[in-house]
Amino acid sequence: MSHAEERNRGQRKALLDAEIKICRRCEGMNRPLETESAPGWGNLDSPVAIVGQSLCEQCMEPQEPFYEGSGSLLNRTFARLPIAKGPTVHHECGSLSPAQKS
Repeated sequence: MSHAEERNRGQRKALLDAEIKICRRCEGMNRPLETESAPGWGNLDSPVAIVGQSLCEQCMEPQEPFYEGSGSLLNRTFARLPIAKGPTVHHECGSLSPAQKS
């Protein structure tokens, strides 16, 4: 992929992230401090995508889907697989925002 294509990909991701943060398509979802939406993260080229709903209470501060509860289960699963959590793509509320988490 050329540098220009990679830059364009990053710009599209930033626009999508902004759209996800303000999305109100799902009734009763994406309420600040209640069921917030957060852009997903991970490697855009990942063969694995994990999709969930809006953030739960413990996921609000880190703005990371699957942070504690189900995240603990995912972390144990990744520890047993030949892939790391970072190369996967994590989505929530139907979002498609797979940038590499920094």
